[in-house]
Amino acid sequence: MQKVLYARLTFVLLNQIMDTYNRYRTELFEKLYTNVNTESGFSTLALEIFHFQYRYNPLYAKYCALLAKQPEHVKNPEDIPFLPIQLFKSNEVKTGNWRSERIFQSSSTTGTIPSKNHFRDIEVYDKNTEFCFEDLMGSLKNFKWFALLPSYLERGNSSLVHMAKYFMEMDPDSNGGFYLNEYDALLNAIKRDKSGRKKILLGVSYALLDLANSFQADLHDVIIMETGGMKGRGKELSKEELYQELRSGLNVPMIHSEYGMTELMSQAYTLQEGVFDLPKTMQVHISDLNDPFEWLGHNQQGRIHIMDLANIDTCAFLATDDMGIRLNENQFKVLGRTDASEMRGCNLLYTG
Repeated sequence: MQKVLYARLTFVLLNQIMDTYNRYRTELFEKLYTNVNTESGFSTLALEIFHFQYRYNPLYAKYCALLAKQPEHVKNPEDIPFLPIQLFKSNEVKTGNWRSERIFQSSSTTGTIPSKNHFRDIEVYDKNTEFCFEDLMGSLKNFKWFALLPSYLERGNSSLVHMAKYFMEMDPDSNGGFYLNEYDALLNAIKRDKSGRKKILLGVSYALLDLANSFQADLHDVIIMETGGMKGRGKELSKEELYQELRSGLNVPMIHSEYGMTELMSQAYTLQEGVFDLPKTMQVHISDLNDPFEWLGHNQQGRIHIMDLANIDTCAFLATDDMGIRLNENQFKVLGRTDASEMRGCNLLYTG
């Protein structure tokens, strides 16, 4: 009888815990796109998400404990610990206990371990990528998408490919299609397009370079949006050299960029060459390269830390392997990779 009562009590307690967790999670998602419109609202929501993830994410709680950063020590957003992004290589980073609907995997060089990001609800990811793009670039209905992402397509589990496919499938008229190495077919499709929409060619850097160097195409009416990813294919160029070759070879006035990674829900975009604008769901902070707990001011070079408040189901506070400069509250530059990090296919700004 005692065993039966104990089992029943355990079942009731577990249900209560899950009910509390689900209510907490729902409340955070309901606040996500309204509270981030002001600095104070973003800060308040960041602290709420920190408490939620400390409570329900064992990996993050353990990391915070190692830093002696329990909730009572975190009074302001700048006190929140940032989880090293490398931990996505060896751990399932989850807040709560749930079944993964989708798993995205980062690109990796030979012999390196890719990162994996688990998603509880892929629709949440889709809607957030839509929000980020439209927050910075305008309505998706105004654009037609062409994608030149050969290495990502071949891998089959890329968040970048999924995002591009989602944007295309939102409206049949926005589907310009994916291309591996069919440069002639791509150029012909762009030339034939009479939709009247702004055309975007989203491409990995080395494929865009091949297109520029081999065809000298006139794409003056196309937004060229590179997303990094030289990954040892040919000479590693500085971003300035890459942009110069692409501008010249494709006859465009500027090159746009997308900054995202497997471990994030949100993406940043450039409205002016080399300067990333942040969507309302993200903030960037810069730490000293030798002291991750020393925050730097504007226009100082250091390690990029990202608050991505859409990462409610995983971890919203990530220390990346990228170096950069925070220009102001809403803009930053990426300067390269930290010396100890692995090269990977997110948006790299090689220092040459």
